[in-house]
Amino acid sequence: MNNRPRRWWALLTIMVAASFAVRVAAWAHWQTGAIESEGAEYARIAENLRNGAGYVGLVTPGSELLFNPLFPFLIAGTSFVTHNYELAGRLVALVMGALLPLPVFGIGSRLFNRRVGFIAATLTLLHPVLVHLSFTVFSEGPYTTLLLCAVYLVVRALNNSSTKLWLLVGGAFGLSYLLRAEASAVFAIAVLFALTATEGGRTVRCKRTVAAAVMFLALALPEVILIYKATGKVQLEGKSTIFWYTGRRILAAEANPGVDYESPGGQHEVPAPAPNVESGQPWAFAGVGFAGRPSPTMARTPDFKPVIRHLGCGCSRCGDLFCSLERSKILLCVGPTVVHLGSKWSLRGWPVDEGIQCGRRMEGTRSPRGVSVYRSRVDRFSDDHQLGQPSQKAVRVQR
Repeated sequence: MNNRPRRWWALLTIMVAASFAVRVAAWAHWQTGAIESEGAEYARIAENLRNGAGYVGLVTPGSELLFNPLFPFLIAGTSFVTHNYELAGRLVALVMGALLPLPVFGIGSRLFNRRVGFIAATLTLLHPVLVHLSFTVFSEGPYTTLLLCAVYLVVRALNNSSTKLWLLVGGAFGLSYLLRAEASAVFAIAVLFALTATEGGRTVRCKRTVAAAVMFLALALPEVILIYKATGKVQLEGKSTIFWYTGRRILAAEANPGVDYESPGGQHEVPAPAPNVESGQPWAFAGVGFAGRPSPTMARTPDFKPVIRHLGCGCSRCGDLFCSLERSKILLCVGPTVVHLGSKWSLRGWPVDEGIQCGRRMEGTRSPRGVSVYRSRVDRFSDDHQLGQPSQKAVRVQR
């Protein structure tokens, strides 16, 4: 009798338990402080959903179109157990983060072998950024787990194609989309693979593609209807409209400083008379001033060397830096590389104390508008729920 499958299942069970234990220990050690900026929005949406007020958040009036609904629904469901929306959001992130090694192991095993899958899952279990995401009220942690589950199903479907498996692919990507709209782009790539990289005739491949697309659209349809009722446009997400409009404003202000800007809807916006507030940091981009007013002196070719130098030396002691990720989410994409650079540069004689100070000074690079929006979200949610002050460890990190 072959006991290897049982051994692997036992190993995966131990790995998930260890992942959960590591994240709980990190939560207990670093603690959390005040709820994150987006976390306050998610928690208020969940509270309004549970109280029958609709899909309404903190910052914008009417229906919330910037945040997809699955994470608030999960928080609302968990709040029946915790009776606290912030704690519910952190528990959802904790459970999803603890499960992340499973899809990573599956993908690594399918693409290479089980040894590679085990090593990749172990790195996922211990990576500081992924550990920290597991007790913050951000959708990125649960989204990563769901998206990699969908990718694992795609890898399986490419080897053993069937209509039922592609239905699961569409469902997994549909759930990922309900967490973050970016999953729709990955789903488009998966559909392309279904058409071109699977076995069978053209009719069979089209049938599998249609099955995945129908399942995805069935899950995405309620969000599309919500956006259509609010905007009158059929869209998968509402962020691109805001980003497109903001980009047009910045380009117009750069080309014609001080000139009235007329939006496509006929609205006139005269630039604010208040001067821009320059950041004291050497790597800050010009162009984001007070109240978000574009600057005509926006740098076209910013110098990234100061950015990398300060990020690198700050990561020579990365504990405080990773704890501050709730306010510096940009490090989610460059964290691993920066840690490597920081370790290399720290061996070249850069003082460790300077690195710590650089890492802490990084937290002061938000524009005044960004700080005000962050504080308004957290303060409004905290005032309604009488949240306590951040822990001493959190205060030390936030300074």
